[in-house]
Amino acid sequence: MDKLIIKSQKKAVYEAESKGHFGLGFKTYTHFTSPIRRYSDLLLHRLLKAQIANDSKQTRFLLSDIDKTCESLSELERESDKVAWEFMDRKFARWAAANNGNRFRAIITDVGGKNIIARLDDVVKGARLFLLDEDAQLLERVEVMIVESDIPSARIFAKITKRLDP
Repeated sequence: MDKLIIKSQKKAVYEAESKGHFGLGFKTYTHFTSPIRRYSDLLLHRLLKAQIANDSKQTRFLLSDIDKTCESLSELERESDKVAWEFMDRKFARWAAANNGNRFRAIITDVGGKNIIARLDDVVKGARLFLLDEDAQLLERVEVMIVESDIPSARIFAKITKRLDP
């Protein structure tokens, strides 16, 4: 469920102008990780170092074409997240292939599309399941049986075997 919440959050966007942080109530705000893990962190560290050193030449250089840099960084971060989620889906599909016929607890997370989708909420958490059933309620807790795992498409198919108490 935690991954579902994280994925539903608004994605961070890198911008040249600070728009503050609504939740924290700050008019100006920036964020970086330590140790440095992303190019955006490195860029911000370099900019802060230049500002502290009053190095206007380095500051101008770092800020040249910053709008395009921010746009590219945002796009690359979204692509990186997408690749990471796809990798995890494929790992889950491999795990599910070895667990065909086994039963697990899950929670219904999507009933609005073509397929009803649940997420495992058992020993393994977060794996996306495409339910073959046509009747389920959003956030309903169920027991499912894995029916099939398609590793190339990273899809796990399951059927509801029991409806669990909330």
